[in-house]
Parts: sequence; C-alpha cells; structure tokens
Amino acid sequence: MAVTVTVTLPSATMTVGQAQQAKVRVDGIEESDGLLDARPITYASSLVRVATVSSSGMVRAVAPGSAQIRATVEGQTGAASVAVAAPVIAITAAQETALNGVPLGGLFTLRGPTLEISGRRDA
Repeated sequence: MAVTVTVTLPSATMTVGQAQQAKVRVDGIEESDGLLDARPITYASSLVRVATVSSSGMVRAVAPGSAQIRATVEGQTGAASVAVAAPVIAITAAQETALNGVPLGGLFTLRGPTLEISGRRDA
C-alpha cells in the first residue's frame, strides 16, 4: 500500500499575526512495529516571508500572500494551502461633523500622522 500524507489546517485563511496548529494524517504505514506515532514529521513552508511553520507544526502568519505548509513523513509529502491577509485597520474620525457633507459612497481625504501596525509613528 502506498504511503499518503495529508496536511490540514483549522482555517485556510489567516490574518498577519495569527497562529494555528497543522494536523498531519499518514495512511499506508504498517503499525506492526508499534511506532506509528513516533515517526518523525518534518514541516516546511513554501514562502517563509508569508507563513512560517515550527518543527511541531505551529503555523504563523507573517505577511499578506499565499503559502503551502508541507509535512514529510518517511519521504512522502503532503501540503495544505494558506492565504494570509493584512489585518483590518479601523479608522475613526475625531469630529463627525467633518464627514456630514460626504454623500453615501462619496470620497474624502484623511490627513494626519500614520502608525505602523507595531504602533510606531511612521510620518
């Protein structure tokens, strides 16, 4: 029987900063030696700039994009795809009256200092 490795993630989409545990299922390995659970699993990410994965299978979202999380057992590899999105940033107006003249669906310009996600002042 051929060995197959299946990788699943609780969610196929993540937001930068989130983490989730990958699950691995291995089919086709004989359990006669009683060591099925002791077989080593090697994890890897196709794009570590988008998502990283630890040696225990913990996936962390690093930057927007898509990556594959791979697991290899006894030379056989399975993968799951994950899409990473940027976090949603809330914008609040200090004075609601400034927006009263904007029609629904209209455009307006916001000016002021920006902050990086880390909270550090950008400009």
